[in-house]
Amino acid sequence: MTYGYVLENGQIKIIDTYLSAEVKATRKVMGNFYKHKKKLQKSGKGLTTNEKIFLDAEQATVIASGLVATAETALDEVKSSAQTALEKAEELYNSTKEMPFGIVELNDAELAEAYAAGGVSYASIVTKTDTHFDKKVTKAEAIVTAYTTLKSDIQRGISEMLAKDSELAGDFKEWES
Repeated sequence: MTYGYVLENGQIKIIDTYLSAEVKATRKVMGNFYKHKKKLQKSGKGLTTNEKIFLDAEQATVIASGLVATAETALDEVKSSAQTALEKAEELYNSTKEMPFGIVELNDAELAEAYAAGGVSYASIVTKTDTHFDKKVTKAEAIVTAYTTLKSDIQRGISEMLAKDSELAGDFKEWES
């Protein structure tokens, strides 16, 4: 075993112990997808057009759902990190209001003036941190929106196809059961 891979029965297998729960769930559903695909291929004649459409729809739905779940988890983590960073920035800024150990020559006003002369201010610590993480949260939200839109577009496309083709719709119902 090296670098997260192992050779098993002549096949390279990825060791997934480091994967997120969302990725593991997607891989599990994809495993079911591949079993279903093998079942449909057992006829020996190849896949029909409807079977190919079904498999494409299933695979696209599984992957899109996995992307949405992963992006939502990442967004939650970014928001949590942003909150933690903001709290630490506030704590750091508040520590500038206390006289450092060993400094006895300055009064509170002189200490504040010294920090200000060095560029230390609420804006340079807290506001800058907040602005930085707001950009990250906004970007993560945009990714969630993009993947959610993709998933909706896929589902809408499948629904439109099924609405136009009753035979395909019947096949889908049979294969989904």
